Amino acid sequence: MLEKVVFSERAIIALLSETQEHIKTETGGVFLGHRCGKIWYIVETIDPGLNCIFQPAYFEYDDVYLNHLMNKVDRLYKKPLDIIGLWHRHPGSFDQFSRTDDGTNIKYARRHKDGAISALVNIDPSFRITMYHVTDPLSYRKVKYSVGDKYFPPEFLAYATRKQYLNQINHPNASENGLLSKLKKMGGFINGKDTSELFTDEYLAKKFSFSNILHEYLYEEKTRKECEVSYTDPSELTDVELDLVLERIQTDLNYFEETGIKVSLTLLASGGLELRENSVMIGATPIAITLFAQNGKVLFNYNEKTFEYFSGMLKEACEFYTLLGGVL
Repeated sequence: MLEKVVFSERAIIALLSETQEHIKTETGGVFLGHRCGKIWYIVETIDPGLNCIFQPAYFEYDDVYLNHLMNKVDRLYKKPLDIIGLWHRHPGSFDQFSRTDDGTNIKYARRHKDGAISALVNIDPSFRITMYHVTDPLSYRKVKYSVGDKYFPPEFLAYATRKQYLNQINHPNASENGLLSKLKKMGGFINGKDTSELFTDEYLAKKFSFSNILHEYLYEEKTRKECEVSYTDPSELTDVELDLVLERIQTDLNYFEETGIKVSLTLLASGGLELRENSVMIGATPIAITLFAQNGKVLFNYNEKTFEYFSGMLKEACEFYTLLGGVL
């Protein structure tokens, strides 16, 4: 259970700056970071947008701007960021949530099985923050917070490398720096078994598919325990659900583009959004998963099982597969 939230220096300064800029009205923003059991880490605080509504007792986010900026900021870091919560200012000393706030908070809490954080800022007369853990069904619990980069695991604040992006710029088709090239160079182990012979040019040219990676990742014990849910048939997506799925999958689509994995998205008449791998090798089995939404969560079906999908999941699968020379 969440016990403490930690701000990076950058995240808290961004929050203070936004509060000062709109000192006479409500304002707010979104927290990006990492959930790690009892401690959650806020790496970035995103401002609410260009077209949001600022009033002394009312505030509304600019969702289009937020989605754009969150994707941009996420690309700066080596480890993918997740939306872990939000904050906004209340007038005077009022540090409880309104009914409108409840609706916004539950929307964010339903994005993840562990819920979200929601912070209220008051100036009465000095600046203060009240931090809440929000869970579904709607429930609030106050949690402590602290500030300082020294409290962060170093990898949470590590930026993406110049070399990574220079390679992608100089080799836009990922012919030399893509996932296939990485696998060819490393050899490795899968589930403790030496698979170096499988990572030959000849094998990969004939057999490799992203489906190999996804299968290993989903059937790994930790992933299966955290992500597998009761089997569910996809239903037709509403406009709101389609927006949710597209927003959630953007990080993975960006990753596929960078690493040369070609995929397509198709809205199915039978329900859901199909993600299909196009750039498969001869003899390989392409991945085709159907994503859909249910109760504010994004799910997908694979191999007659249903899994909960989170932003950056497929990217994480690739990184698990190639971590430390292919160890899963």
